[in-house]
Amino acid sequence: MSLLMTIIEYPENCTVQESSKTFGEQGGTIGRGAENYWILSDPDCYLSSCHSQISFENGVYLLTDISTNGTFLNGSREPMGKGNKVQLQDGDEIELSDYKFKINLWASEQSSVSPSFDNTMSADDPFAAPDLAPHSNQSFDYTDPFATGEIVSPVESLVNSSSQETDPLAVLDNQRRITDNASFNSDAFANNSYADQADVMSQAVAWPTSNPKTDFSGIPEDWDVANDMGNDDGVAVMNNDVAQIVTNTISQLQQDGSVNNEAALNYNREETQELQNENIKLREELNVIRKKFIAYQKKNQLPSNMSVDTTTIRAMGLPVKGLTKKQVHGINQMVGEMIRETVSGMMQVLTSRNSIKNEFRMNVTTIQPVENNPLKFSANVDDALENMFVKKGSSYKKPIEAIQDGFHGIAEHQVAILAGIHAAFKGAIERFNPESLEDRFDRQSKGNLDLIPGLKKARNWNQFIHYYKDLFDDMDDSFQYLFGDEFVRAYEDQLQRLVIERKSNLHKG
Repeated sequence: MSLLMTIIEYPENCTVQESSKTFGEQGGTIGRGAENYWILSDPDCYLSSCHSQISFENGVYLLTDISTNGTFLNGSREPMGKGNKVQLQDGDEIELSDYKFKINLWASEQSSVSPSFDNTMSADDPFAAPDLAPHSNQSFDYTDPFATGEIVSPVESLVNSSSQETDPLAVLDNQRRITDNASFNSDAFANNSYADQADVMSQAVAWPTSNPKTDFSGIPEDWDVANDMGNDDGVAVMNNDVAQIVTNTISQLQQDGSVNNEAALNYNREETQELQNENIKLREELNVIRKKFIAYQKKNQLPSNMSVDTTTIRAMGLPVKGLTKKQVHGINQMVGEMIRETVSGMMQVLTSRNSIKNEFRMNVTTIQPVENNPLKFSANVDDALENMFVKKGSSYKKPIEAIQDGFHGIAEHQVAILAGIHAAFKGAIERFNPESLEDRFDRQSKGNLDLIPGLKKARNWNQFIHYYKDLFDDMDDSFQYLFGDEFVRAYEDQLQRLVIERKSNLHKG
């Protein structure tokens, strides 16, 4: 048994070297790789290197899907599935990417048989069975002239015989042989418009009769073609009679509606053209989608020979087992982006802390010859990352030390801020202590109104109004007067104690 696989559709941007391929019982593979039995052109690399396999097992041909993008059978929307096998039948259709194939199966002994006429059939029999295609599975009953299911035109029986008969009398003799044939059954037209039990060849035709003077049982030895046939005019007259018969028959069939196919043909042409145009549009849209998909795959797919470093995964404490190369690569990428974002955020927080110190006129950290934190003394995030990971030397702290120092500084700053606010609030309340204000106002008036009863309270109120107005008119100095000194003292005292405690714990550890 052999299997013929024929291409019926293929991608527009591909060149087909072989339109069909015969698979023997040894089978073979199909794909874009050079090692396949049938190599298919695929510039977009949508086909797998080895996409499908044809094999012969237990007397049947099997199709195995070994692809990534799928093998589709008989128009199914779902692929067969990698590793699955399906028995192939004659007439099956297979889709690989934009390739579409037709399957034909035939026995090896039949493949060598060439089509020929049956010995019992005459080449000039207008109702003889038609020629069979080399690999056609369709069989015809040669005893039934209408086994193909097609209506045979009587006109075609007369004028289109395979022998190309030119003798008009022989044509008429053919008609007689057909009507006299014992195998011809009038019931052959029982299911169509000609089921009237009449002779097919006599429909709407006035056949000429001949009255031979001699017996046609034999040919006389002195028979002369020229004498019997007459001159060329006689032959032309007989030919005209046959032509008139054909014309009358065709006219009658057209009136019956049997040959009036022009409208149907025009409709089929228009419908076919519309379908072809629609198919072209769909192919263009499919090519655009496929190109986008391939570009996305190339963008997100790692090269097969690319090794992935799992050091970052292990340093994070995550299990490496069970992670694909793509997942590991994605985590490495994400960690790098996260480090950059963390460094940028840390630098912003440390800069804000320095702004608060400047607002309260506190001492800020200054650059030192060694062990400087790159998060504090770098111009931007790129400079900080370079100082932490690229530059070598003792000018800057190591990355882990810099991050730890930054977080410790922020935490200690928060605690010191709370201590400073608490002390500043307490100092502000003390500034408005009635006894303190009364002593202040007495010193300003030098006690001149103490001898006049009732005037002291009025004087103190007026003094308080001026006192409040002076504070409000100069907010910067007033802020430092009310909050600054107390805040700074409490902040620095708390910060110093926290730093000492941290270093002490570090030495103990």
